[in-house]
Amino acid sequence: MFDACINLYSEQFSEDPWGVVTRGFEAGVTGMALTGSCLESSTLAIDLAQRNTDRLCATVGLHPHSANRFTPELLESMRVLIQNPIVRAVGECGLDHFRNLSTPEEQRTCFKAHLNLAREVDKPLFLHQRDAFEEFIEILETHAPDVPTIVHCFTDGPNELKRLLDRGYFIGITGWIADTRRNQSLLEALPQLPLEKLLIETDAPWLTPRNVPKFRKIKANEPKYLPFVAQAIADATGHSVESIVEHSTQNARQFFGW
Repeated sequence: MFDACINLYSEQFSEDPWGVVTRGFEAGVTGMALTGSCLESSTLAIDLAQRNTDRLCATVGLHPHSANRFTPELLESMRVLIQNPIVRAVGECGLDHFRNLSTPEEQRTCFKAHLNLAREVDKPLFLHQRDAFEEFIEILETHAPDVPTIVHCFTDGPNELKRLLDRGYFIGITGWIADTRRNQSLLEALPQLPLEKLLIETDAPWLTPRNVPKFRKIKANEPKYLPFVAQAIADATGHSVESIVEHSTQNARQFFGW
């Protein structure tokens, strides 16, 4: 069982980020991608992933929320980090027009720089998209049409899913699938997602699956709750949990280069 996205550089995990990883291992998670969403979190992800290179890897990127921090100097620092062999993807990067914590123009500039960097260093892309689908696709087609890609935390509907699958992208599914307040589009799309393109992720510390017992008492999502994401996907698709775990783990190892 492979958790394709964990954000360890967060206030919730600041006291013991490695404890989050070990609790995941104890719960049956066999591999994890430690996600970089700024220079500091990317550096932490690399440092922690190097503690267990058989089961962990890292990504390096700048989240669209932080695109207003992007500079040519930051890009050079990221380029240095990405040379580390434990780094298996460029990102988390992309577009987020739901909140626009950075301006759309800042996000576009930052996103395009990541795509060009991924092509330069020949590593796949780990991407974020929310409320920006058409622009997201257009930029990808222009700047990185042939780069292997995972669209992380997919929450859109069947039409968007088809367009991503037509481009050969992998799709990451989180605990969003268990949130009945807002999962209707995803529920409609999920039966169309081939197991060969599925990755599962917690996106810890966010998006705790609401099918976890005593959900409301949980302060932060962790990799140890990944089995509940797999169960929610099974409930939505009719696939067995075992099949979901087997395929998503194989897909993650293919994508992240094991």
